[in-house]
Amino acid sequence: MKAQVLIILFFIALINSALGQTNNDEVYITAKFGGKVGIVNAKGEWVIQPIYDDANKNAFASNGLAAVKVAGKWGYINKKGETIINPQFDYAACFADNGLARFQSNNKWGYIDATGKIINSPQFEWAGDFNQHGLAEVQLNNKYGFVNKNGNMVVSNIFDRVGNFANNGLASVSLNDKWGFVDKKGKIVIDAIFDEVNSFSQNGLAPVSQNGKWGYVNSTGKMVIAPQFTSANRFDEYGLALVSVDNQYGYIDQSGKMVVTLASNLSTYSAFDKKGLAKVTVVEREGNIEKSLNEGFIDQTGKIVIEPQYDAVRGFYSNGLAAVKIKGGWGCIDETGKIVIPAIYSNINILKNVIFVEQYRKWGIVDKDGNIIIAPIFEEVNDSVFE
Repeated sequence: MKAQVLIILFFIALINSALGQTNNDEVYITAKFGGKVGIVNAKGEWVIQPIYDDANKNAFASNGLAAVKVAGKWGYINKKGETIINPQFDYAACFADNGLARFQSNNKWGYIDATGKIINSPQFEWAGDFNQHGLAEVQLNNKYGFVNKNGNMVVSNIFDRVGNFANNGLASVSLNDKWGFVDKKGKIVIDAIFDEVNSFSQNGLAPVSQNGKWGYVNSTGKMVIAPQFTSANRFDEYGLALVSVDNQYGYIDQSGKMVVTLASNLSTYSAFDKKGLAKVTVVEREGNIEKSLNEGFIDQTGKIVIEPQYDAVRGFYSNGLAAVKIKGGWGCIDETGKIVIPAIYSNINILKNVIFVEQYRKWGIVDKDGNIIIAPIFEEVNDSVFE
């Protein structure tokens, strides 16, 4: 056992010396090495050595604390690895920006602050993270509502299901198998008359479904785009929403006008990404059976800019690269479609300018040209924080 520990520490030192000891305070990622979990920065350097059984997927919160698991219990450490809240919970989540975190004990959920003080004792069947409005979804007596940072139930737990609050301060709620919307005080502002709904977009419109057709309402509940679509998504940052009528896909503007119509042999489930591109799939249809073939990208006019030629694609990341699958292997292309990282990996995930590649069930890091920064040695990296 002692020899095994020494080998692990040798590899850790080798990683850090190869990369230098430059601090990176922007990105933290949980990683597993030698069967234990630690936290690395964007360069793959260990910020917290891998000595824990597990660590929360979001690593450090804005208050500088990270949830870690030791001997079956969860607690919190700071960026120096010092224990701030002793391991005592069955599970502990990442702290929200309001300084509260949810925890689980004996199959019940509650909330604590950054000192470990209990704000809500474990009483809920479920508890969600606090949102941008300072409210958190909870389940009590099999009904859902929302609590505030003081632990008070500000939206009564009377609903069968709830969605999160949008930027306009409205959240979807379900009563008797119908959906409507409430404000942050729990007042019903749009009656629960819809079969299905999605949350409001930045433009103040939300997709709603009645009698099998989708349309859009505004924040007063007025139907501003009549139900007519087989499916309808939220509006994106460009003011476009993906919709379909039967097997015909396209994008509408805020007036409901179809501004982009895809070819009949193309389907998509993607909004336009930060580069203004959306991935599309070539399909073959025979009756109700749809077979997916190759994938590529279109621009906001509907023009194919990168030919569908890949087994699968993911949207473009902030570093200008998109992951593509070719003959079972993953690589990356740039915005012109040029392969810049060969498709030799079993998986690829990208965070900012950090490209994690998986090979032989181990993860490493490469640069934008495919040069290896760290050979694949991590047993796991937390892909839930990737873009």
